Amino acid sequence: MIRRPNWNQNQSTPPITLVLLVVLTILYLLSSSVFDANGVSLWQRFFDGSSVLVLADLGANAKVLTLDQSEYWRLLTATLLHGSIVHLAMNGFSLWNLGGQLERGIGWQELLFAFVITGLSGSAMGAFFGNPFVVSIGASGAIFGLLGFLVSVGTRDLAGLQRQLSKNGTMVAVALLLPMLIPNVDHWAHIGGVASGLVLGFCYRHPPQAIRQLLGFSSAVVLLAGAGMIVVQALRIGF
Repeated sequence: MIRRPNWNQNQSTPPITLVLLVVLTILYLLSSSVFDANGVSLWQRFFDGSSVLVLADLGANAKVLTLDQSEYWRLLTATLLHGSIVHLAMNGFSLWNLGGQLERGIGWQELLFAFVITGLSGSAMGAFFGNPFVVSIGASGAIFGLLGFLVSVGTRDLAGLQRQLSKNGTMVAVALLLPMLIPNVDHWAHIGGVASGLVLGFCYRHPPQAIRQLLGFSSAVVLLAGAGMIVVQALRIGF
């Protein structure tokens, strides 16, 4: 028998979403503090972010680096990096809303698992189909994945998925099209994120607690490993 998720209406602060936001903020502060050969001041880097070369060294995603050099770890680290304080704030606001809704509604385990899987899927889509020489960073692929997951979670069959898409298709379309007004956005990562989120939500069947805990803690380890790799790269470059 298919069990629908037990949607919890508790409106308290979602702790894991908050921790995820704190980690992304710390990694941004770290990346903006790394030595930049362009001679940009630390104050300016705090607002505008580090140069493309520094971000590439820290773990940005691009076909020439990720696929051609077989540095697949970039699929993860790119999701944890941001290019400016505005970039971080926009993604942070979306993560707080979508991630908090998912964490309260189903659980922190599903939040982290969906974030990791859709973030990797979005990065992979960007690496395969995006400009091979343009680096990509940001959690937006994973955030679009959370949106897709929330739209489709709990659907029992393809007819149910179609109904959900009919109800929420406009919101998804606007979310995908709106970033096209902003230059230098990796649209392929957004498409890959939302598509994988839709599939993940459709397949989700609220497994036993032991499985949920395993998925949650495994995802947390993966994210910590990605953050650790960025820290190692930052220490290698210097401050």
